[in-house]
Amino acid sequence: MNHHEMRGYLCSAFARVIGRAGTVPELQLVQAISSLETNNGQGWKPPGDKSKNLGAQQAGSNWTGKTFEYRDTSPQSDGTSVSYVTKFRFYDTWEQAADDLIRTVYVSAGRSSVLAAASAQDSLRFSAGLYCVSGKTLAERNRERDDVITRFGISPTGYYQGFGKTPGERIQRHHDRVVASVRAQALALGEELPADIAALPAPVPLLRLGAQGAGVVKLQQLLNARGANPQLKTDGAFGAQTDAAVRAFQRR
Repeated sequence: MNHHEMRGYLCSAFARVIGRAGTVPELQLVQAISSLETNNGQGWKPPGDKSKNLGAQQAGSNWTGKTFEYRDTSPQSDGTSVSYVTKFRFYDTWEQAADDLIRTVYVSAGRSSVLAAASAQDSLRFSAGLYCVSGKTLAERNRERDDVITRFGISPTGYYQGFGKTPGERIQRHHDRVVASVRAQALALGEELPADIAALPAPVPLLRLGAQGAGVVKLQQLLNARGANPQLKTDGAFGAQTDAAVRAFQRR
């Protein structure tokens, strides 16, 4: 499923579930959840690959529909994660899946605050609002919740646990992935970025064999200035000669 198809399902679902048309930022952020969790619905391996589960949604005790078993992870205080097998939701149609994703991200568990964050184009608060506290005792969970509220101005509602040693690190990593997903959507769909994401520094492109563009030209110029032998053609194509020059420079 591509970005255009996914957006079509989510637009229709937003209207059915919320009762109005979704704004672009509201749709971009919920679509980011689907993209980063399941690669636009295609990221599951069997038996989940036919599940149409758009948000890696676990079944839970109240789910009465079909399920499948899959492996999930839970973060540890040392930054590692422990995997476990649990049941996830299985949908018969993309419409059902999209409706449930909108409901889960913006309605369930008192997530009107998450919708408000998306409406305000505050993607960091959006990520913080979906965070799930993971302390082992009630006191630990309460301290973790209070810390998130103090730092991000929103109460965590329990959708994802994330990766990292601290709640702040887990939320930031989730937000980084949301930002990358929204940037990819905006490029594919010809949309403007939400205001807060547009204000972030542009990502530095990864330059490697096969890359092309102005960044490669700059790299070739720098390598030439530092004595690349033979001198490189500044054509913006990261080919075998540029790759050899980079490796030679790294060995110095």
